[in-house]
Amino acid sequence: MLNRDSEVALYRQLKTWILGELERGAWAEGSALPSERAMVAEFNVSRITVRQALRELVGEGVLGSVPGKGFFVAERPKFVLHGLVSLTGLARERGLILSNRLLAARTTPASAALARQMGTEVGASLIHVARVRLLDGVPVSIQSLWLPERRCRGLLDEDLERASIFALLRERFGIHLARAESAISARLATKEEQRVLELGEGAAVLTVDQRTLDQDGEPVELSLSAHHPERFPVSLVQDASDTHLRVGMADASGMPETQP
Repeated sequence: MLNRDSEVALYRQLKTWILGELERGAWAEGSALPSERAMVAEFNVSRITVRQALRELVGEGVLGSVPGKGFFVAERPKFVLHGLVSLTGLARERGLILSNRLLAARTTPASAALARQMGTEVGASLIHVARVRLLDGVPVSIQSLWLPERRCRGLLDEDLERASIFALLRERFGIHLARAESAISARLATKEEQRVLELGEGAAVLTVDQRTLDQDGEPVELSLSAHHPERFPVSLVQDASDTHLRVGMADASGMPETQP
């Protein structure tokens, strides 16, 4: 399975193989990997090669190790979907560093689809922001969002690679978010999503399309996000009082059916 004629170092090939096995579910979270000795025998490589591949994966948080017991699949943090909590807050709760790579930040006229979802007229000025979200420097999602410019003029002057947009809405523009409507699904990643999120061909992404409303029921933010399924697994928590949770395709009530 390793190509000794390749310019790619053997330990990197082994590392790629392990990642591929993890992606296809060969080992569950918390389960032990084959021993170093077993990998040396299976791949006919030195113990140093095996150890270098495993140690890099430990450094990246993919694997864990216990002295004398070997290596195991690290448990990934689960992110509870809460429409009114920003990714900044979720990252802080887990001791992770959130950063953003800005892809777009501009005003744009509302299309018919955006106008319907944002409760405004066609052609109204919207702020569009697209960002790659990274946790500890690793890309975990791609997010596009739209906001009504009339309610948050000057947003584009902010440092959107560092700022929490939810915090800016609250603290600078006095917009108090009261409710979020989310549609959750999965689909195959596009070529661009594969490239940005470092996914293999044929990989899937988890999509979360969300509309956030203020205390008067007026839409103030529409976001469409594609999440890496391994680096940003999402869990849903619902109690008996929550009657508005929707999972799957949206209906005709205004939630997005497709990306505008």
